[in-house]
Amino acid sequence: MSDSIVSISAAVPGTDAERLTLEQVRRAADVVIRCISLPKRLRDEQYEAECDRINYHQRRNAEASRSHRKKRIAQYHALGIDPETIKNVEPKSP
Repeated sequence: MSDSIVSISAAVPGTDAERLTLEQVRRAADVVIRCISLPKRLRDEQYEAECDRINYHQRRNAEASRSHRKKRIAQYHALGIDPETIKNVEPKSP
């Protein structure tokens, strides 16, 4: 397997917008399975192309998340609500 595919899974950042989506994992697995029988050069090209696609979408997802967060915070401030004072609600345990 290519080092670039492995590096995607090894570098899982912390925020939800930066984590791999199920679709991105599926696409990466699909490329690995599709390329098993290809010569190394072609296989590496396919891996690299998929890594570029995943990185593009990761970047766009992170940008969208930051934009939405900024917009929500501005909306809270417009309503006179300080987002820093809103308490988090712990999920109920089963």
